[in-house]
Amino acid sequence: MSAHLDPSWSDGGRSRTENELTAAIAHEICQPLLGISSNAAAGLRWLQRDTPNLEEAVAALQDIRAGCERVASIVKALQALARQSPLRPFPTCIDDIIGEVLSLVAPALAKRNVTLDTALDARRIIPADPIQIHQLLFNLITNALEAMSEARCTGGRIRITSATLAGVVEVCVDDNGPGIPAERRQQIFTAFYTTKRSGLGMGLAICKSVVEAHHGSLFAETSDIGGARIRFHLPATCQVS
Repeated sequence: MSAHLDPSWSDGGRSRTENELTAAIAHEICQPLLGISSNAAAGLRWLQRDTPNLEEAVAALQDIRAGCERVASIVKALQALARQSPLRPFPTCIDDIIGEVLSLVAPALAKRNVTLDTALDARRIIPADPIQIHQLLFNLITNALEAMSEARCTGGRIRITSATLAGVVEVCVDDNGPGIPAERRQQIFTAFYTTKRSGLGMGLAICKSVVEAHHGSLFAETSDIGGARIRFHLPATCQVS
């Protein structure tokens, strides 16, 4: 099994692919770079106080280091997709990766007063590329946050569920935002298609590439909490080619 871009990404030749990769990188690293800048400013403030708070400054530096590592992992994953590099599947617990991503996005959830509900029960270990699955989940949660922000939703809510079904692991990311009209549910996974004023339309296209590289399936649906549901299946076993 090889990682690959959506077939539409290659239309127009090499320059189009390079342009799309550039846009994807800009889209994906924007948030962690903003976090690095914010933590650097906070660290300086703690150090410049009349009585410097070294503990808080060290915490800010640790967050900066984590942000830098995050940017590096994002670029690495995008490069692998663009080069059609083979996946590096490892025994992976989806619930563990969900937990890691939720720790990363917790500040954004708190800042926007978004309630998070989880019901994680995908206990089966599956072969998957953990970096790419991490990026997939991060994109889906970020997409839900951005959709609610664009619609100026109050009382925002995100629900993440996971389960082991017959031969697959299923993950659902629900929000109570504006939802996705039925006629747009296939378009949203196309590169450069976006309904957001400031969006580049790359996040969900990358999600599609990651899921398909794992021989999985990705669906856009209506959520029972009032907005959109993005659901994906990953096979519990996979063949690497």
